[in-house]
Amino acid sequence: MFMTPGATLRAFGLALLLMGAGPSRADPIDTYIQTEMKNQHLPGLALAVIRAGKPPLIRTYGESNLELHTPVTRDTAFRLASVAKQMLSVGLMLLVNEGKLRLDDPVARYLPDTPPAWSSITVRQVLNHTAGFPGEAPGFDPLVAKDNLDLIRSAYGVPLVSKPGEGFLYSNLGYFVVAEIIHNASGVPWPQFMSERVLRPLQMNATRLTDLIDVVPNRASGYTFRDNVMKNVAPLLALRPSGPYLTTLTDMIKWDAALRSRALITQSIQDEISKTPTLPDGTHTGYGLGWRVDDVRGHRRIRHGGSQPGFRAEYTRFVDDQLSVIVLVNGETARAEDLALEVASRFIDGLSN
Repeated sequence: MFMTPGATLRAFGLALLLMGAGPSRADPIDTYIQTEMKNQHLPGLALAVIRAGKPPLIRTYGESNLELHTPVTRDTAFRLASVAKQMLSVGLMLLVNEGKLRLDDPVARYLPDTPPAWSSITVRQVLNHTAGFPGEAPGFDPLVAKDNLDLIRSAYGVPLVSKPGEGFLYSNLGYFVVAEIIHNASGVPWPQFMSERVLRPLQMNATRLTDLIDVVPNRASGYTFRDNVMKNVAPLLALRPSGPYLTTLTDMIKWDAALRSRALITQSIQDEISKTPTLPDGTHTGYGLGWRVDDVRGHRRIRHGGSQPGFRAEYTRFVDDQLSVIVLVNGETARAEDLALEVASRFIDGLSN
């Protein structure tokens, strides 16, 4: 059943309201999370488990800022990092659906002055990390803000790691290219397109670019545990289209609702996004168009993790079991994927050892 974004959000707003402050803390999931926060040296964590479209569990732990002692809430803004790759993929697929580009178009159609070695690279290969790009743009510096196209051009003179379509290498550079394709195909800057066509229709009003100058309500500070003490991380000044957003648990629940209800993209498009290529040598990449696809003890999983200085994120969907787990952490020592999998095992029989 197709639901409009508004109808989906009204349903989830009611569910969140009915949850109130959440259940009592005397249960195995709380015990597990609190133990792992201590073991992994995590300042704060936000967790949601969504089953069959309803959020049966929302929990928040620890502090978003250790100096001010502010508690984590469902509206704390964490760095989403690479989990946001799926959002850019969905944005691009809206343009595919409108006939403004095709997945098998050459990227040279949307980028100026590409080198000959890039001539056979397709949009699809950029999305699924088989374009042959290096992991990062040579000109990328996390402490310097640079123009997106300039960073892409810094890779023009660098040899490809593999021939397009013949190797898999997870590439943040590729999603700088995705952002530029969205810009050129839509005719507007990619942040504007994503805001107008993806975030605002879903009322993901707290999701925004990771700008350090703007005042962001409830922004979490990022930390690392080093030399047996918690330390602030250095600021990441560069905007990465490969992981551009701050977001909250509340907004991520809206994102999950949109995928479940097909509020933005049809099931056929979601199926296309979930296709993973097989390389000429028979290797299965396990990566679709913006998210990883695998199997855990017979349970199909679609997921993505995110990692930036001071932050870790994980969004896991066991699609056939209708279960999603969202983990947002402001500590870079977090094993967020493991946390999500263990929490999911409390709801899905036979998932863990």
